Amino acid sequence: MSIYDGKGISVSTNFDFSSDKPLDSRQVCDTRAQLNRLIADNAVYPNLFVYCLEDNQYYRYDLTTNSFLLSTKEEQEKFDEVNAKLDSETQARKEAIKQEQTTREQAVNELKETISNVDKKIILAYEEI
Repeated sequence: MSIYDGKGISVSTNFDFSSDKPLDSRQVCDTRAQLNRLIADNAVYPNLFVYCLEDNQYYRYDLTTNSFLLSTKEEQEKFDEVNAKLDSETQARKEAIKQEQTTREQAVNELKETISNVDKKIILAYEEI
């Protein structure tokens, strides 16, 4: 599988994703039957990780056996570690964006106040004339 094969949706920039669902719907399934249905539907790729809600386990698709294998504890811990890091980075980005918005709002308010003060000075100067 190449990184770019021209068959997917081209994305030329980042996008914001705010949902309680995974970006790839294959990453979580309700039952083991749904997990195995991914194989039947040819909707798998080597080392696809899927979380099964039925038994609260991670599974990894193994190409050589054409089946999902229960992930090792180490794989699960690494997967959780990566997800936790992504969650942390996402939260940090959200906080940075919120701070930037606050800073911009403050700057806009300061500009409005400056314009108001200039308007008042112009009115006073006009009245003196």
